[in-house]
Amino acid sequence: MAFNPSDTEAGTLQGRPVTRSKGRSKRLNLPATPPFIFKYHPVRWGLIQGEWAPLLSKMKLDPGVGGIGANLSEGGARENARQVGWTVLDPDTIGEDYCVVYDGVSGPVHLEPWVEIKQVGGRVILKPDLDGYLAFLHRLIDAGHVAPLDEDIKAALIAQQESRLSRSSTKEDGASKRQAKTDTAKLDAMKKPSRKRKPKKAAANV
Repeated sequence: MAFNPSDTEAGTLQGRPVTRSKGRSKRLNLPATPPFIFKYHPVRWGLIQGEWAPLLSKMKLDPGVGGIGANLSEGGARENARQVGWTVLDPDTIGEDYCVVYDGVSGPVHLEPWVEIKQVGGRVILKPDLDGYLAFLHRLIDAGHVAPLDEDIKAALIAQQESRLSRSSTKEDGASKRQAKTDTAKLDAMKKPSRKRKPKKAAANV
């Protein structure tokens, strides 16, 4: 039955405060992202804060993407990665969880634990803690999960950078000169002696 104002005497109806979700403001204003597993390739190395480090990639656990099955089965994706030289770095294998999840406005947001998050109004600022990330990479190398940089691969990457510098240094415009300065600084950092790290031997099965 429709409400008829004449059915109720004035002053007998009372309103109530609007209820608001207290947790909503704590959700990140970012699109939902799937969980992931890191993978490593022996030729993918670069400089992080002036130091040689492996450049990891992510195997995203997104159904139908990259060989991930509809039920999040990883067999196809793992085989695809293995065939082109990748090593999958399972959290259980390396003994370290590196994927954390936050509540987002449109679903779970999966990030690395060394990403610092700042939300100002509706804007989210993500700032990677590179010292924390490098410490994680050092642990992978020290434990033998990631092989040290191969000297031949290092030489090839330095040669690529020398080629970039050669191209940028031949031009006289301002942008090219700035690029040549950046390329020179990177090349100098690449030629510095790498820190020697000795991988730990895996414990023998008893």
